[in-house]
Amino acid sequence: MKIKQILEGLTDEQVDQFHTELDDLVHKHLGHSSDEEEHVEESEALTYKDLQNAFDQVYDYVGTMGDSALEYLYRYAPTFDNAMDSYGDIEAIAKNASQEELQTYIDELEATRYELELTTHESVEEEVAGPDKCWPGYAPGAQSGVKTKPGTGKNAGKRVNNCEPTKAKKK
Repeated sequence: MKIKQILEGLTDEQVDQFHTELDDLVHKHLGHSSDEEEHVEESEALTYKDLQNAFDQVYDYVGTMGDSALEYLYRYAPTFDNAMDSYGDIEAIAKNASQEELQTYIDELEATRYELELTTHESVEEEVAGPDKCWPGYAPGAQSGVKTKPGTGKNAGKRVNNCEPTKAKKK
């Protein structure tokens, strides 16, 4: 009787919050019901699309780095590389792999993408001629916010600092 009186005094938002907190408490200590477990497993199951997406993110670097990007794949994703050798394509891998294996392949591909990202980021920084160096009273992008620009002459094909006065000139 007392609970009914308490619940009648709550707003719809408070009732929803109460139910959510109660569900969380039950799931934490007792787990999900069999119906909920099926739904959770279905929504979290990895698929061919997940694996293909992870691979595509790595393969995008081949366009900028060439075959050296594939060397990263061999080094950082050996389990995935072996599966490619065994099955021939990503769809066949996904059909034959367990959820645990799919997760391993995706983790390896994400590690590979991360390493490629670091490598390309470092190489871009190295291409800037004289990073962070400008004349006294000047700084890269001090006024425009654009820190680099295409180089000319001996720096053609590289990025150079966009040195701008640190204080606006008076007119």
